[in-house]
Amino acid sequence: MKLIKNRTALGIACIVLSLFICFDLTPMFNKAVANKVKIIRVTKDITIGDEITSNMIQTIEVGGYNLPNNVIKNKENIIGKYATTDMKRGDYILSSKLSDTPLA
Repeated sequence: MKLIKNRTALGIACIVLSLFICFDLTPMFNKAVANKVKIIRVTKDITIGDEITSNMIQTIEVGGYNLPNNVIKNKENIIGKYATTDMKRGDYILSSKLSDTPLA
């Protein structure tokens, strides 16, 4: 109880905590955010049932932080498949938006 009332000890504890945050936690967070991943993105609007061709998609590099697990990262996994939902220009292509067979 005496240690908490001592302003000098409390000030030193605050300084040590702030140094830990500045030099340990912040660089770890920035490193996690800075990781880049190549993914596939739509360049033209695609409607339900369209067969996806190479001129409809492009490979881009984005930050990997909070990226969905089922985002497609390989062009070969997309070309020749069919869209199960409408996709707008700039959308990421998820595996749930693709089908191997055309929709009836």
